[in-house]
Amino acid sequence: MKCIFCLDEKPPSDEHVIPESVGGTLRIQEVCRDCNSKLGQLVDNPFSNSFLVQLARFSHSLGGKRGAVPFPFGGMGTLDTGQRVSLDRDFVPHVKRVLDIQKGTDDQLVVNFTADASDKDKLEQMLGKPLRKAMAVEFPTWTSEKMDEEVAKVMAYARAYTPVLEDRPIGKQWKIGLDDLLLEFLKIAYEIWFRAFGYPWVENSATARNIRAVVLGRGLSVGIGGQLFCPPLPLPLSNPSTNHCIVLLNGACVIRLFNFCCTVECEETDSRFMVKQEAARIILQDFRAGTLVEEMLPDFLAKHLPEA
Repeated sequence: MKCIFCLDEKPPSDEHVIPESVGGTLRIQEVCRDCNSKLGQLVDNPFSNSFLVQLARFSHSLGGKRGAVPFPFGGMGTLDTGQRVSLDRDFVPHVKRVLDIQKGTDDQLVVNFTADASDKDKLEQMLGKPLRKAMAVEFPTWTSEKMDEEVAKVMAYARAYTPVLEDRPIGKQWKIGLDDLLLEFLKIAYEIWFRAFGYPWVENSATARNIRAVVLGRGLSVGIGGQLFCPPLPLPLSNPSTNHCIVLLNGACVIRLFNFCCTVECEETDSRFMVKQEAARIILQDFRAGTLVEEMLPDFLAKHLPEA
């Protein structure tokens, strides 16, 4: 088998046209294991882990191959007070633990700490050892009984403290990598055109050559026509919110994954690689049910458009 990316003769592997992590089941075999691994590392994984896609996967409970639904709201955020907080999967906020121990006046230790309300039963574990260590340094003459007494005072104060319940906004920043989206759309378009035109297109088309260079090099310096975030095609879909959609037209491949739509242009002068109007096709991937429908676009429209 000749790999459609490196163009070398190698054993085939199972390549998902639409990533499995977003519910894709359409596959091809004409990709070698090395290129398949490279596509996963350079294209599919960055796409699946990008914030916008994680948000869509979370909304639709798509766990992918390993069944792990991402939680895009994880990690640390900041309150307007500067406190660091995180959200768990139930959207319950948790304050980051902070402990500061200093020697104050009158031979006293000044202890400032911030803890989450859920830490109330873990105070000895959190504070006991750091407090005793600080006391041993600052008050070397204290006996272990004296240290235990002082630690007990801090614990008693902490346990008696009423947690502060506040409704405050949490500030958080996310990086949205548009390149991660675009490279996935280009990879899908390339594999769809290969399914339509075969190896002659891969070996002779300037568009194919350009897309290979962009996808395998993760570089967008090569000019490829199209539009990211274009309006979706007005198709008569019964449930577009649970379908990925690919439409192959003459000179273009229009791809919609979730609500992200992209047009990739393929302007060919070779008649072998031109899609005739009656040969335009549509692929619908239901990522909830796992079903796949592929048919000629004119037939699809004839069945689903209302009669005049």
